[in-house]
Amino acid sequence: MVRNYLDGVHLKVLGLKGEDGDIYVYRASPEDFQKSEEIRPEVERQQKEIAELSAQAFQLPDLGKDNTALWKRIREELEPVAKPLKEQYEKLREEEIQKIISRAEKYSSRSLLPQFNYMVSLQRVRLSSFSERFVWCDEIRVWDNRKEKEIARSRRFLGYSTMVGVRSLGGSPFEGGGGLGDLRVYRFDDRVLFSYAKVNTVETDRNLFRREMYRLGSMYWRKKNKSMVIQDAK
Repeated sequence: MVRNYLDGVHLKVLGLKGEDGDIYVYRASPEDFQKSEEIRPEVERQQKEIAELSAQAFQLPDLGKDNTALWKRIREELEPVAKPLKEQYEKLREEEIQKIISRAEKYSSRSLLPQFNYMVSLQRVRLSSFSERFVWCDEIRVWDNRKEKEIARSRRFLGYSTMVGVRSLGGSPFEGGGGLGDLRVYRFDDRVLFSYAKVNTVETDRNLFRREMYRLGSMYWRKKNKSMVIQDAK
């Protein structure tokens, strides 16, 4: 949360509950990111140029044109310049974030906290014991403390992976590995609350496969249950 959202402009103060039960408050200002911000525009320009030219290179064969020269320009001219600058930016950004984390304010009680404009909670939603064998459900809720009302809510249903999938994907318990649930469906929080969205092709393919397996499995069980009902009726 500190790394992704506390930018000192759109979000200046962030309070998070730690694993020890205490609440940690992090503060940031534009000055905290001064060094990385100096090179960020150039990093973004270079990355955008590479992305646009790569998209063109992928399209050229469909138009009956050769893309060898374009790929050569990307690989030999643009990427060797863009990669070290991006790495420099990421290093500076991480150093700035670590300084912010190191000066966190610790509070043992919510009553001692400074006033926050918004509060976000993420809580597990309990399902039936049968459903919880296969699905995890949680809910994110956002309150406007100034208006004293809830302004957003999102509930997610995440299918568990098989144990084989958990081991091969680095220990993630949910279908899709590093991503939680179906990125094409469960990105409400990022698109609406944080105005950020990312579609991963591998993730998309995996979720399409999962939905197809669910559809086929549902057809099988419907047919089986229907035949059982007919036999019972006889």
